Amino acid sequence: MPFSLKSIPLNLSFFSLGEEFLSIVPPTPFKTKPTLLHFNQSAADLLSLAKNIEQEQEFVDVFSGRIPLQDAKPFAMLYAGHLTSLDISTHS
Repeated sequence: MPFSLKSIPLNLSFFSLGEEFLSIVPPTPFKTKPTLLHFNQSAADLLSLAKNIEQEQEFVDVFSGRIPLQDAKPFAMLYAGHLTSLDISTHS
């Protein structure tokens, strides 16, 4: 079943990790009205988006951050560092 902007299923399980891992941050919208420059139909098909969804101004507004997706909770993941591997044999 293709999804409209009102029916896209959201997985909000990241919130269960707690605020140590995220900050609730609303998107910063552009000062001017956004326009669509490119649309990837293959990606839209992978997401099961409705046909011609890119022709709706609401699509542009949602994916540019101008308006939130219905039921979405905008957040930013907090940086928790990164892992590196060491070659133990060179440190003996």
